Amino acid sequence: MNKIFKSMMAMTIAAFTFTACEDVPEPYNNPYDSFNSGEEVTIDPAGSGTVEDPYNVAAALKLINELGADVNSDKIYVKGYISDLGKGIDATYLNAQFTIADDKNGTNSLLVYRSNYLNDQKFTSTDQLKAGDEVIMCGSVVNYKGDTPEFTTGTYIYSHNGTTSDSGNTSGDNGDGKGTIDSPYNVTAALAAGSGTGVFVKGYIVGSIDGKATTDAKFSAETATVSNILVAASADETDITKCMPVQLPTGDVRSSLNLVDNAGNYKKEVTLYGNIEKYFSVTGIKSVTYAILNGTEIGTKPESGNTPSGEAKGSGTQADPWNVAAAINAINSGTLPDEAFVKGIIVQLDKFNSTYGSITYWISDSKDGSTKLQVYSGLNLNKEQFTALENLAIGDEVVVAGKLKDYNGTPEFDKNNYLVSHSNGSNSGNTNTTGTLDNPLTASQAYDAVAAMEKGVTSEADYYVKGKISSIKFTFSAQYGTATFNISDDGATGGKEFIAYSCYYFGNQPWVEGNTQVQVGDEVIVCGKVVNYNGNTPEFASKKNYLVKLNSQTAASRRK
Repeated sequence: MNKIFKSMMAMTIAAFTFTACEDVPEPYNNPYDSFNSGEEVTIDPAGSGTVEDPYNVAAALKLINELGADVNSDKIYVKGYISDLGKGIDATYLNAQFTIADDKNGTNSLLVYRSNYLNDQKFTSTDQLKAGDEVIMCGSVVNYKGDTPEFTTGTYIYSHNGTTSDSGNTSGDNGDGKGTIDSPYNVTAALAAGSGTGVFVKGYIVGSIDGKATTDAKFSAETATVSNILVAASADETDITKCMPVQLPTGDVRSSLNLVDNAGNYKKEVTLYGNIEKYFSVTGIKSVTYAILNGTEIGTKPESGNTPSGEAKGSGTQADPWNVAAAINAINSGTLPDEAFVKGIIVQLDKFNSTYGSITYWISDSKDGSTKLQVYSGLNLNKEQFTALENLAIGDEVVVAGKLKDYNGTPEFDKNNYLVSHSNGSNSGNTNTTGTLDNPLTASQAYDAVAAMEKGVTSEADYYVKGKISSIKFTFSAQYGTATFNISDDGATGGKEFIAYSCYYFGNQPWVEGNTQVQVGDEVIVCGKVVNYNGNTPEFASKKNYLVKLNSQTAASRRK
């Protein structure tokens, strides 16, 4: 999505001295000395940051400068050349750290930190990149500690020497399909799309992930798990970067598709209806409500791709707002007013942008979030800015006004939308408000609830959990930006302790030097997605949770 800049100013930046990130040595010598001819080269900012018109590095640096220190941008695309391989591709984690510039001489430079490869998949070998390669990067940028402009963790290479996510496969299979029931995406096309709500994907069941990461993939019907399957464009695929993990929700879909109970499904073709989104930290499929296997229909068949479940209601006006189902119908029809009003329940909070005072979140007609609409970079009532992510809570009922659109298969409110009404979840018609900001779960309640969940299945919704820190495995560090600690109802160990695993700081942002550190005995509220890891460890999912309150301190109080 394009970012609207507040000002335009010329900017020429040569090499930066990188001193941030865990494995960049200090001092970090200019990697371009051997390339420079002695003549100063000026390359002005260009591009709009979209996949069709990516920023050059100068434009990305300009954006980073405008954001200020430690503020993450929205997702952007940046084109450049690898001017220094740095640490290159890590053989253990199969991600890469390197530097890109506007030319091969290193004019303007931007660090790329822990990037994935094409399709946002892990690298498969340590020699896939070399200095001078042309790349288009996709991800968020930040001015780390105010002195290191970089792409943050979660970045991936969209294009490598002209090979893109669409054309990067070597199996002979090309991206195909439109994501509809009549023309479903194949897996290659679904990977290239990267996201989408209510789409059809066709592929072959080639295995499952019996663990916590894609490195635990099993390409057989043996040692499988009931909670997910892997699909690929080829029945014989064994390259995890060309596969999509599929979360199997409890019910007919899981019982009919999982390989533990249905070993004969291995290498069978299946058509799935659900959402393309992150699963196991890569592009996958979640919220599957319908499937076709061996000509047999499983679950509830939607009328068409992106067709919401539930009855469409409302007229889209302030007096009679659409519900989410009606809004998605309108988006699918292509006939949209300049401003629409939509009523829904908040089911997911993504991030707070402190520069613009906006929050990106999702609304649905029901608390389970089976059909949801993204509210991108939304403002508060009266078009005022939010002050923290905690200004909204899961379960709150809202009416949003703004322009609707289909963004690469995702129905959403475009930026500059705003709240017309906002009622707390306890007044929104939801009788069960436990796990909200106003009524968080206790650590023991969270432990019991998550212990009853299926092994390895991460919740769709976010939950708030309160307690006292009983033990700390890792304190916050600037190296990773997260902490891992246990909380219990009374701060004691040995009982029902709930784990905050790789927990981010206030506002779902990385911790930086100077921020308050956690200690045993601190009273906290943590918000995020939960998982029963390995079927015996109730916890917040890694890097999908963040601090809401630390003793008397909140994100809002820190800004006063």
